[in-house]
This record gives sequence, structure tokens and C-alpha cells, in this order.
Amino acid sequence: MMAKRKIVWMFSGQGSQFLGMGRDLYENEPVFRECMDRCDRIARPWINASLTETIYRADRSAAFDDTHLTHPAIFSVQWSLARTLLARGHRPDVLVGYSLGEMVAHIVAETIPLETGLELLHRHASLMESATPEGGMLAILGKPDELKAHWADIPDVWISARNFENHFVVSGTTRALDQLESRLEVENTTRQRLPIRRAFHSPLMEPAKPEFQTWIATLRPAPPKFDIISSATADRSTGLGSLWTATREPVEFQRTIRRLEAESPDGCAYVDLGPSGTLATFVKYMRVAPRSAFFPIITPWGGAEKNIQSAHPNSSEAS
Repeated sequence: MMAKRKIVWMFSGQGSQFLGMGRDLYENEPVFRECMDRCDRIARPWINASLTETIYRADRSAAFDDTHLTHPAIFSVQWSLARTLLARGHRPDVLVGYSLGEMVAHIVAETIPLETGLELLHRHASLMESATPEGGMLAILGKPDELKAHWADIPDVWISARNFENHFVVSGTTRALDQLESRLEVENTTRQRLPIRRAFHSPLMEPAKPEFQTWIATLRPAPPKFDIISSATADRSTGLGSLWTATREPVEFQRTIRRLEAESPDGCAYVDLGPSGTLATFVKYMRVAPRSAFFPIITPWGGAEKNIQSAHPNSSEAS
């Protein structure tokens, strides 16, 4: 009997967005387009803009870092892709949410309806913009323990994500990140400032906690249709209450994948539903077991339709 991989759908968060994401699917895949248009109709009154026009008709060189727009945009692309895969008969065994992706996972798993989910995203984005100070996030190629001396004396810098052994993210105030980036440039350390205006996964999120948790407590979620793993805890999501942890605490993506590998003797098929294929890249550099495989679908270089076909659960090929 052929071994059965565990099918893992991965949902990414802020920083994975880009203008034009999923364009080939929007133009050629009816289910994807219908789902994107549905999200557009629901979200438009809150954001006073069209999601699809913003993503697919805007100047590709324009800034795309307004949380009010990027929250629903990142969600809509991933939810629409999930609905497309489900319509083709794909089924996950488990959903992994990375930061904002944990909210996406809950809506895909139908713990809350789509309309409620988009309202949750809107409220979350509004709180981030109104209650927390401006800041940012900086992805760094290297080992945290070897580089932490660069920011040890800089106030307001925190490790906010550990993605794989040689890749992590720090969050902080804009001034602090500018100072750190200058030091890393002198050392010729590879880094990338993410298109984000807030310091997610850091103490700078704390002012938003009371109102967010109060609103979450008013919701009555249904049991999830799929298991959900939080990348903040590397454990099963304990309900909507865990969404604050997914906002405030560091992302432990490497630990999450290691746990899935340990629990899956036949390996995992990691299907990245994020806009950029970033999580599949992280898995690639973790050197998972040979029986496991990773599949990006949407990437900045197109080819999503072909990638969907390659991501069939029984496929032995990894991108």
C-alpha cells in the first residue's frame, strides 16, 4: 500500500503581499474570480475601495503597505485559492496559520462565516492602525544568536519570527530598525524590510489587546472542519482566543514544521496558499524528510494553474 502523506495547507501573513498577486487565476479560473469578487463586495464598504481594482489594476510600483487594504487582500487571495482547491477535490488534513494566516485558517475551516471573518480582519487592521505605534519588520538572513549583538543596545527591537535555521525576522520602531539596518549594511548582512507599517509580534501590539479580545469574546465559533495549527505555539489552535497570541507572540514556524514532521511518519505535503510561495521556501531550507514535499502555488512569476496541478496530494514532485 502506498504511504499517505499528511496534506498541510499553509497560510501566510503580512509581508507576503504584492500588487498583482494571483492575477493569472483571477483572469482564468472562474471559482477563484467568483470568490475574489465576493470578498470585494463584502469588504468594499469598510475599506472604501475595491480590493480587486487595487490588486489587479493598480500601478505595480505603488506602495502596498496600508493595513486596511493588505489585511483583506492577503486574506481574499488565500481564501479564494482554498475554495478553488476544494472545488477541485483537494482536501487538507491540517491547516497551518502564520501570523495573519491563522485568521485565514479559521475562516477556511468555517469556524466563523466569511462575512464575520472579513469584519474581524477589518477590526484587527483598524486597531493596528489606531492603537499601536508605527513600526516595521525586518527579515534577516543569518542565525539570531550570531547577530543579536547588532541590536543588543538598540531599544525597541525584538525577534518576531524564526522561520528556519538561517532566517529570522525582527520587529521594532521605525527608528530602531533604521539603526539596525545601517549596522547590518556595514556587515554586508542580507536583509529585507517588509512592506509593513506595524511591529507585529512584539510588545508594541499590547495597546490593541483589550479591545481585540473583547470583540473576539462576542463571537460564537463553530467547530473547525479541519485541524488548525498555530505557528505562534506550534500546537493546535485553541479557538479564536488564540488569535491574539498569533498577533502578539513571535512566530515559531521552524518549530511548527518540525513538530508536523515528527508526527507524520509518512511525510507531509506542504501546500503553500500564500501569495508569494514564501512558506514553501522556508520549508525547503529546513531540509525536511525526503518523503515530504513542498508546493508553492501563487508566486510573483505566475504559473499558478500549473502549480495547482503539481500540488495534487499524490504527486511525488516538489517545486
